[in-house]
Amino acid sequence: GPGMRQYGGSVRPYYPIWAGDVWTPENPDAKYPRVVGSSWYESGTGATSFWIYNGAYLRLKNLNLGYNLPTQVLNTIGVSSAKIFFNATNLFSISEVNEFHDPEQANYDSYPVMKTFALGMNFNF
Repeated sequence: GPGMRQYGGSVRPYYPIWAGDVWTPENPDAKYPRVVGSSWYESGTGATSFWIYNGAYLRLKNLNLGYNLPTQVLNTIGVSSAKIFFNATNLFSISEVNEFHDPEQANYDSYPVMKTFALGMNFNF
């Protein structure tokens, strides 16, 4: 899980996830454990179900749309066929895991999954 792993460790903590809602004596009902405890377990890395999330998500991974222009119109300009197309990848995802930018992103600070768009036409003379 996205535990903090910093007590005596070298792994980068994911501070932006918890910014301001961590346990302190003044904030005992915080959503997350304190950032630095006196042991690994107190820093939130012990074996617990606290870090388990429902990782299910829905993603529109590929979208391909095409339209063949009417041949009656094309014949008047000397074109036998023409197609307009649109292609997109990774348009959106729906997920309960909202602390990461994307449900397929490996780590909090890794590159996000990229969206791509293409628009074009194919002509046959």
